Amino acid sequence: MYQSGIGHEENVDTEKIPDPIPKANFKPVKVNGEPTVIAFDLETTGLIEGRVLPQITQIAATELESGSEFQTYIKPTIEIGREASDITGIAMVNGEMTVNGEVVKSVPVKSGIEQFITWVSRFRNVCLIAHNGRRFDFPILVSILRKGGNLEKISTCAFIDSMSVFRKLYSKQSLKQVDLVSTLLGETYDAHNAIADVVALGKLVQFVKLPAWDLMAHSFSPRAVSMNMDFNNAKALNLPSLSPLVSAGIFKRPTAENIAGSGLQLVHLKTLHSRGGEDAIRDVFKMNNSEGLPRVSSNKKVLEDVVPKIAFYFENQQANSFN
Repeated sequence: MYQSGIGHEENVDTEKIPDPIPKANFKPVKVNGEPTVIAFDLETTGLIEGRVLPQITQIAATELESGSEFQTYIKPTIEIGREASDITGIAMVNGEMTVNGEVVKSVPVKSGIEQFITWVSRFRNVCLIAHNGRRFDFPILVSILRKGGNLEKISTCAFIDSMSVFRKLYSKQSLKQVDLVSTLLGETYDAHNAIADVVALGKLVQFVKLPAWDLMAHSFSPRAVSMNMDFNNAKALNLPSLSPLVSAGIFKRPTAENIAGSGLQLVHLKTLHSRGGEDAIRDVFKMNNSEGLPRVSSNKKVLEDVVPKIAFYFENQQANSFN
């Protein structure tokens, strides 16, 4: 009944309704056998700003059981932010990468990522654990892998954000890694050097002595990170168009975010209403996405309260246009 296609409000094909963009499901990953836990960290040109991701300047990882380490510096194609450079000591000087003033070997991101994937592939049932990884390291890694068509190469890996692990164990203290190392291990280390960060994180994980399967309860898949990026990108793009409905009290912001993240803009709702009124909007809201879940909601309140309000909004608009 409803055709699919992607459209944006300023250049939208109103004959088509975009395919549903599913919300990510950060459910634990199941592995066959004992997981291999690898502490992982990135240094970058700066922070994530909105939907703009920084570039990688250093990748480091250590496998907790064997102590095997991986480390490489990455030559970015954009300027390293002053604050990032001050924190990490990493800078570009006359086309060469330096760390605290010393020239180091650096490679293009494609080469560095390939080296990292090759190193990771030596291990079975890999679980990458990074501190604040869900918000920072993993989206950056997944973004680069997607651009290079390499996401499938780590599709069997699991990701863990160690902040969620320590939040559950030590909810009343600072969860900054440097503070956890100081409080729990009584140590200091060269924070913001990726290799020092992963060694310290490895010590923290070993200190809490969580069984591997308890650790895996905090895991999620690279696919979940990728889906979350798509949903959030769609939400950021489409949400502004829905602000008139939020302002008019038709629905609250969380509902607007679900509608926008699923790929719908105001113009799509208007198109649906013109085709089939409430029923058309309701059908699209509750239609299953690729994960077998409702596109927006199958909640009775949304379908029986919010949808009629949306329809009434467009009916009022239409009536006013004739006055």
